[in-house]
Amino acid sequence: MTDVVVVPDSDIAPSVMFDVPPQGGARIGEHEHRELSRLQAEVKKRLTLPIAAAILPHRIGRSNSISVHLSDPLENTLDILVTITGNISWPDDQDYQHGMRWYISIPDTVDALWLLSRLEATLKDMD
Repeated sequence: MTDVVVVPDSDIAPSVMFDVPPQGGARIGEHEHRELSRLQAEVKKRLTLPIAAAILPHRIGRSNSISVHLSDPLENTLDILVTITGNISWPDDQDYQHGMRWYISIPDTVDALWLLSRLEATLKDMD
């Protein structure tokens, strides 16, 4: 996937994480980019290469979710649950410090795929 362009928050509809036009790459607002960058930094703090990833779709009640389980050779693990809820929420400081699993809420499937692509890019950039 292509790089994501960071734009002012006012250029992105507040109802989406990534703005994706019919042609061209995705755009992300400054606030969501800061949150995404924090997520990427927290992943890099906890894991070393090589990283094994298991990404599985789930239905939890009426919600569609994607569980992401990451592990490294030192047996460090990280679990993230991405749930399509129609709104956006990120882990907070307490979640990053003490959470057994990080929870991320996103508006729709398009945002889920772009978020996972950015997470994949993070793992590749750890080289």
